[in-house]
Amino acid sequence: MKKQEMDGMLNELFAGGAPQGAGMADDVVAQIDGERPARLSEGEFIIPADVVSMLGDGNTKAGSKVLQKLIEDIRSKKTGKTTQAAPMQELV
Repeated sequence: MKKQEMDGMLNELFAGGAPQGAGMADDVVAQIDGERPARLSEGEFIIPADVVSMLGDGNTKAGSKVLQKLIEDIRSKKTGKTTQAAPMQELV
């Protein structure tokens, strides 16, 4: 990334908004079942309910717990914390 592009992104960040296409920007517009609006960040995805249920041996709540534990384990191994890192604007 060129210095000029980086400076532009940092200026946007410090102005209080996530830069377009940033990891936490939630600028990907989607719909749930073609009806309810949803906003995702680049790289986020929705796991179909049948797959979540399969992870819980037929129980969606149990499958959700399996996924939540997986997310926490990955974050813990990578960052030492189980929670998502704060956006950059919260760190300055």
